[in-house]
Amino acid sequence: MRPCFLGGLAALALCAQLASAQNVVIVNAKIPDAPGKDAVLVAGGKIVQLVSGRPRVPGRMPVLDAQGATLLPGRIDAWAAVEGNSRLGTALDGFDPYDVDFMAEAYSQGVTALCLTPDHHREGINGLAAVVRLLPKVAKPEERVLSDAVALCAGLGVGEGALTRVEHWGKLREAFAEAKRYQEAWLDYREELDAYVKELPAVAEVDSGTKPAPEKDAKDKDAKDKDAKDKDAKDKGPKAPSEPPRDRGKDAMVRALSGELPLRLHVERVSDVINALELAEEFKLRLVLEGGREAYLAASELAAAEVAVVLGPAIPPTVSGAQPDEYARGESAPRPRAGWRELHPVRDREGGAALLDAAGVTLAIGTGSLARSRFVGLNAELYAAEGLDPARAEAAVTRAAARVLGLEGQVGRVAVGHFADLTLVDDDGAVVATVVGGQLAYRRKPQ
Repeated sequence: MRPCFLGGLAALALCAQLASAQNVVIVNAKIPDAPGKDAVLVAGGKIVQLVSGRPRVPGRMPVLDAQGATLLPGRIDAWAAVEGNSRLGTALDGFDPYDVDFMAEAYSQGVTALCLTPDHHREGINGLAAVVRLLPKVAKPEERVLSDAVALCAGLGVGEGALTRVEHWGKLREAFAEAKRYQEAWLDYREELDAYVKELPAVAEVDSGTKPAPEKDAKDKDAKDKDAKDKDAKDKGPKAPSEPPRDRGKDAMVRALSGELPLRLHVERVSDVINALELAEEFKLRLVLEGGREAYLAASELAAAEVAVVLGPAIPPTVSGAQPDEYARGESAPRPRAGWRELHPVRDREGGAALLDAAGVTLAIGTGSLARSRFVGLNAELYAAEGLDPARAEAAVTRAAARVLGLEGQVGRVAVGHFADLTLVDDDGAVVATVVGGQLAYRRKPQ
């Protein structure tokens, strides 16, 4: 039965309460994350109780009756690429927090969070990825930022030929080698600075004249010799080390080299997947791959290295012209005047996601574009239609996506302590309501 909410003036009053409050009780819901529970208590924008039956709460709180709808975590677009941001900056630079139409469309599809990534069409280091929650009402836009840096992003250039990609790989490797030298220079500087600071008290003792003065009856010659030795000791004392020049781009790369941030690398072809694994092994990087349309060909290698893959848009096989740069599915010969990309198409296989999942590779799903983030749920459905288990497909836009982003303790599940970013869906999977931080962001109009 399609869930229905209060009608008329009562519905308007409830919506007004929920739109501004961060406290709400959701009752009569099916909760796959909490079998046997059917009610959620939200306070301060977070889930504080999961119970069976209506929870007792102090005072008056808005109550949202799900009437049998399924309560799921809000969906996360794990790959919402923005355009126009600086290579040295953060993808937050390309996000408009005042685009209410965009957020309204996202709410209508149950999308509550985005991983903003830099433009992936460029080769080299592209900047930092960030995660935002689509809170409806905030005092300041920055309150939507869950993390301003979840990964360092890089690419090889979209659609480049084999030789060009080899050149780009060489440049990327040298960039990390240079960043490692930069890291070592700063480590050496800090060690020298620590040693210098430790020696300062001894120098200060000489400079301040706290050492015992020569006896009054000492000969003038002995006193002069003493002064000369003190002066010589001062001249030969420790010198402050020179600070290396700062480089903002290399600072970001050092965060990846130290293991603080993973490297998110956009690759499509299996040769690049293998090169990425070698790069990660050489520099001890935590690796996450974006795109990966041929990644299923290296599924066992990815699983062994514990490398997650954030899948891009799923292209239905019936869509004509959906792959203008390559063979359309079903074609057996290149088009007239085919270029390199058409002569060597990406081996995009239906069921590739299922093969990765079967091998034990952690999968998240994104859209590859901020402008298409509202379609991330549809993208998951398309992968399910191609053979990925539907529950795993939904997980790829909820808890698995949160795990890939390092935020599994905050979003991606209906669990106590998590943010109340939730969506209610009917038996057909259509979104009927979306709650973000305890605030009702969307409610489907009665039909």
